[in-house]
Amino acid sequence: MKPGPLKICLLQTAFLGDCVLTLPLLKELKERLPGSAVTVVTRPETAGIFAASGLADRIIEDRKKTAPSRLAEFSRLTSELRAGGFDAAIIPHRSLRSALLAWRAGIPVRVGFASSAGRFLLTHKVPFSWLLHDVERNLALLSPLAENLKSVFPGLRQDDAAAPPFTSRDKVLAGVNAGSAWPTKRWPAASWARLIRRLAAHYGGKVLLVGGPGETAWNAEIERLAGPENCLNLTGKTTMSGLMEAIRPLKVFVSNDSGPMHIAAALGVPAVGVFGPTTRELGFFPYGPDNRVVETQLACRPCALHGSRTCPRGHFLCMRLLTVGEVFEAAAARLPVN
Repeated sequence: MKPGPLKICLLQTAFLGDCVLTLPLLKELKERLPGSAVTVVTRPETAGIFAASGLADRIIEDRKKTAPSRLAEFSRLTSELRAGGFDAAIIPHRSLRSALLAWRAGIPVRVGFASSAGRFLLTHKVPFSWLLHDVERNLALLSPLAENLKSVFPGLRQDDAAAPPFTSRDKVLAGVNAGSAWPTKRWPAASWARLIRRLAAHYGGKVLLVGGPGETAWNAEIERLAGPENCLNLTGKTTMSGLMEAIRPLKVFVSNDSGPMHIAAALGVPAVGVFGPTTRELGFFPYGPDNRVVETQLACRPCALHGSRTCPRGHFLCMRLLTVGEVFEAAAARLPVN
């Protein structure tokens, strides 16, 4: 590549958790290549994560899920990236579309994983290892450009306009994310309700309940079972900034294997992951020394990388065997007693 400051495109249009786990890569890009301008291509619903880092010089939204025509959206992005005159593209997302986008845009240096579906379109292929956490795997994409990389989350800027609807006087110290896009990743509603009641009794305050608009009915049932007096239910009521600000002041956050769990870890809030069909060995556990995964050892795990609609074996034991006591003890160890 040419000497001096570079124009770099970071392509990450996967799920929320994947975007959070890309933040240390973005941080190292800015620190190892001073003066370089980094543009992030991501989906509208995850743009706030990169904006909060304060590290992206520009964010381009990919509306591949909502555009009337996916082909037209692809063509629009191609033209916009070509006009950007980028020197290099870093592509953590292992999709054919992402690699094709960088290639069609004429970006001369295209770095991605050797296991990518679009690896034949890459100029530099980095080995993908299941033995590493995804934070460390993503950092490996900088190996053609830098060495001695550090896996540290950047600070996420506070948004005062998105302050949560509670203060320290309300004693909302614990939060839970009980939903997931994949049904098999969801611990049973009755288990979540019993956990919330125990956490509320443990420190004498309500437990924050968060989730997206599609999880409103699921979390409403959990709130009914747990008792509204024990819950502060913000499901479907927060923006991305609002979600981050609601999690920021907590002392512990308990979550299924999903994006909000990684937001908590990135904010430095101790996170407890409740894992069923997925395992920590896949590399998507909450990153950091204060975090914990609670799981049941079964020969059939993991059964999927992202979870599934139904249990392939029909028994759902990976979640049904996880006890409220196990999860409570993991959370209580990180939560001050009332």
